[in-house]
Amino acid sequence: MANAIRHITSARRSIPGKSTELSVVIPAAGVGKRMRSKDPKVLTEIALNTTLIERQLDLIWHVYPKADILLTVGYKADVIRKKLQKYPIRYIYNPLFETTGVAFSISLALQAAISKYCLVIYGDLIFNNDAISSITDGKSKILIDDTNNFNEDEVGLIVDEKKHISNFSFGLSKKWSQIAYLEGKELELFKVACYNEDTIRWFGYEALNQIIDNGGTLESHSVPSAMVFDIDTPQDLQKAKSILN
Repeated sequence: MANAIRHITSARRSIPGKSTELSVVIPAAGVGKRMRSKDPKVLTEIALNTTLIERQLDLIWHVYPKADILLTVGYKADVIRKKLQKYPIRYIYNPLFETTGVAFSISLALQAAISKYCLVIYGDLIFNNDAISSITDGKSKILIDDTNNFNEDEVGLIVDEKKHISNFSFGLSKKWSQIAYLEGKELELFKVACYNEDTIRWFGYEALNQIIDNGGTLESHSVPSAMVFDIDTPQDLQKAKSILN
């Protein structure tokens, strides 16, 4: 397996209320063909002179001003780096982005993370402050979509009587918002789940199921005021703009 190439800045930012830094991992290595653009999806312009990834970075640092952000890149990585040259983030290159799944991209970044606490936010999301402001309080958590902004074909989940996630799968009505907070045992389990030849094509939810199968606990995290949109098509972008603006 090819080694990841690490491009590291000096940015190290601590999580409020905890002595160790918070790492924020944003997987953004894919092509995003359905956006009908030759550029990576994260460079989609969502407002005048503002791209999807720039909005994410600005909001993350607003909520967590000392976060250490790791962006996993692959497709047109040089274009992303040029656009974001003013941002003190760390780049993790996935040289196998065309043949690996998002879980592998996340795992590469987790190998480079220096923190005991990690917030994973998919790179094609538009969200508000409330979606991420309280998820780092406590143990490993999965943000639930409470506003029905995710399509029926997105990954869903089952929550048991203890408000723990018991399974991730397609065809379930309750949806995962593609934001997860990991620490402790769950963080270590994710690190190893997708860093081998048998699992490098996994989706993120498959790695989360592996955490559960191996004894990890993922709490459901519900925030009624949280707004999260998965931007797969131009229509998704227009919907997000109409609600958030």
